[in-house]
Amino acid sequence: MIKYLYLDDEEATTIKPYRDMVVEHSKNLKIDIEHPATFQNYSALIKRLQEYQGLILDWRLDEISSKIDKKKADFRAATLAQEIRTRETENKIQPMPIVVWSQENRLKRSYQGDFTSHDLFNVVYKKEDVVDEPDVVHDQLIALALGYQYIDKFKSAKRKFDLSELLKAKEHYYVDIRVQEYFSSTARTVHEIARFILQDLLRRPGLLIDELRLASRLGINQDASKDWSKILGLIKEYKYSGPFGEAWERWWAFGVEKEWWIPTSGQNSPISLLNAKERVEIIKKKTGFRNLMVAEPIYPKYHTRFYTICEYTKKPLDPIDGVIIAEKEPQPWQERRYISLDTALERREGFDPHPTELERLRNLRRTKG
Repeated sequence: MIKYLYLDDEEATTIKPYRDMVVEHSKNLKIDIEHPATFQNYSALIKRLQEYQGLILDWRLDEISSKIDKKKADFRAATLAQEIRTRETENKIQPMPIVVWSQENRLKRSYQGDFTSHDLFNVVYKKEDVVDEPDVVHDQLIALALGYQYIDKFKSAKRKFDLSELLKAKEHYYVDIRVQEYFSSTARTVHEIARFILQDLLRRPGLLIDELRLASRLGINQDASKDWSKILGLIKEYKYSGPFGEAWERWWAFGVEKEWWIPTSGQNSPISLLNAKERVEIIKKKTGFRNLMVAEPIYPKYHTRFYTICEYTKKPLDPIDGVIIAEKEPQPWQERRYISLDTALERREGFDPHPTELERLRNLRRTKG
């Protein structure tokens, strides 16, 4: 049983429905709700945390008073999270995931501009997201707690820390020297290790790719292909099985593209040089799986040498038809992320083009009149 403590300045009757939608998916997760004002100081709260494997916080804990005692908490989520991370470093409390559940307006009002506190938290959920995908939230909360426990035990048991071993990489060279060097200079505590895995490996494509990118690179429409599960079975040895992998499903890109594709296909050239139809025909011929459908481009005019996805439509994309999005510059082992040209021209909110793409887009707009 994984147990989380959930602190929110709303009344329990208001937030209980969110909690119930998440915990009803199994008996493996329990979330206890508390009003933050019930704790007189950090020490009382942190002592209580010894009973739990994770903490959920509303972003603003100091706004709405309790109807019971009319008190407000005198601390905010970031302040509390910083105190917990400090005590973890001092070995005064067991390492644990800290996540945020909050209303979208609260996040926009203060969280998004408070960049200094972002690294304190593992995941930020809008309460609207909890309503939309409670099963995903359930699985991620459990995976976070189990991942922290695994990293803590691994770190304590090893005299020499081996990142490839921690990640359960099939081969050591999957985790190249650039990753090892960066990791060695940035990750020391359990939380720093967890943050590195989540932010730099699982959430940014590169060494690891998600199912949408996997299907894109194979040229397969996974939703329309009855044999897609058989393909996943063939490449199961290349599936990531390290910390947090239960909820963030990923595959080792090198394993799929080099160690599986090349011997299976008999092709010496990279898979990216073939269009989607050519890839699928080869896979059908070599595996005997006939129920595989070729992925279609977002628009008929687009190319089909798929390698990535459009972050807005979540559809396969040939990078030649894409625009790099504006985000934190990637590490050497990470890939750029894209939106389609049409998405960029439509100026979809939340998907800003990278500054280097602006002149190209201006020229395209002039061409279209």
